[in-house]
Order: sequence, then structure tokens, then C-alpha cells
Amino acid sequence: MGLNKAVVCAGVAALGLMAPVAVAVAGDHGCRSVECYQQVKHPDVYATVARPVVLEPGRTEVIRHAPVVMDRVRRIEAIPGRFNVQHVPAMYGSYTKTVKVSPARTIHEHVPAVRKVVHQHEVVRPASYRWEHAVDAHGRVTKCKVLTPAVTRTVAREVVVAPAQTVARVIPAQYRQVSQPMLLAPARTVQSYQPPVYAYVAEPMMIRPATKQVIQHPPVIGMQHQHVLVQRGGYGWAPVGGHHGRHH
Repeated sequence: MGLNKAVVCAGVAALGLMAPVAVAVAGDHGCRSVECYQQVKHPDVYATVARPVVLEPGRTEVIRHAPVVMDRVRRIEAIPGRFNVQHVPAMYGSYTKTVKVSPARTIHEHVPAVRKVVHQHEVVRPASYRWEHAVDAHGRVTKCKVLTPAVTRTVAREVVVAPAQTVARVIPAQYRQVSQPMLLAPARTVQSYQPPVYAYVAEPMMIRPATKQVIQHPPVIGMQHQHVLVQRGGYGWAPVGGHHGRHH
């Protein structure tokens, strides 16, 4: 204990520390220690510091959307309307008319006498009576009056039925049928309108054009914990157990 006291006292005197001073009383063979300190080494002081770090950098994403197209049914004029001009020729027919070929006239004709043969019965011998006698088986005589018929003959004689004469005869007019052409309808121009013909076609129609969407993705920030040096260690004095009062 005496050695330690001497060391401490000598060190305090030599370093001139502003710590509580070890006071040496004159005439004392030793050092009366009021407080004692021992030189110690202080370690470095570290602290855990959270620092932001970029886990994933920011990026720009471009999303392209295709255009939206659908079919639209539209009515179109397939064949336009037009006017047609048609030339209709004249139409002819025929009719029949009666034409007099020769006029009526009067002629005089000699008509001979009309004769005919007439058959007549002519008596050649007239009828007469005669007596006929007859004797029967008994010898008796009978007398009878008997008619003798007349004897006739047929004689042909020509007789005039109508005498000869001059007769006026009218010859009528002569006609005949003649076919004559006739215009039934004159030539004309007929104009007609033919309406248009429509059809339906499917045409693509853009409902929405192609679009581009730009999305900004911010960086992903994380926290990184690091041990950093807050204070570098050094040497210092640490109090040690001392004696108050005089050392024996």
C-alpha cells in the first residue's frame, strides 16, 4: 500500500491534473491520499445508424394499348338510279273495207219462148157396142150386148208455155273486200326511271385509337443499419478506492 501511494502521488504531481489534488503534508514520509485515480483506456464508441438505401431504382414503364376496331355496317349505293330511254316504233295494223269493183248496170236479153212436149191421148177408134151370140149345151141361143172399148194412142205434141220476149235484167254492182294498212300507234319515246340498288357492307371503324400509358415507378427505398464510430476511444483516469485522512 505504501508503494501505490507513492506512485499515485508522484503521477498526480507530474501530470498536474485538474482532478482533486493529492495533498502531501510536509514532514510526512509518505503521501496522504485524498482521492486516487488509475489510468484506464476507453474503447471506441459506436452507434447503430439507419441509412436509406435504394433497393430498386426508379423506372419508367410504357404500356401500349392497341387500337379498338369494330365493323360498322353501312348502306351503300351499289347501282345508282338511272333513266332509261326506249324508242318504241310505230305499230301498224290492217283493216278490211269493201271496194266497188264494177257499178250496177241493166242489160236487155232475149228470152226465147219456153216450149214443152205434152203427151196427149188420141182416140183412134171410139168405143162401141156389139152383140155376141152364144149357144149353151141345150142348144139355146143367148144374145149379149158387149162393150168394145175405144182404141187410143199417145201423141206427143210441143206446146208453147211462155212466148219469146225481151227481158231487162239488172246486174248488181260488184264488190270485193280489200285489206288496207292502218297506223295503230305512232312511234314514241318512253322514258322510265330505274331506282338505285342498295347493298350493305361492313367497314372497320376505330372506336379507340392506340394509346400509350406512361407509368413512373418511384425507387424502392430501404433502411440499412450500419455501425459507425461516434467517438474514438482514448485514455483517461478512473477513480480507484482511496483513503481519506492520514495514511499509516
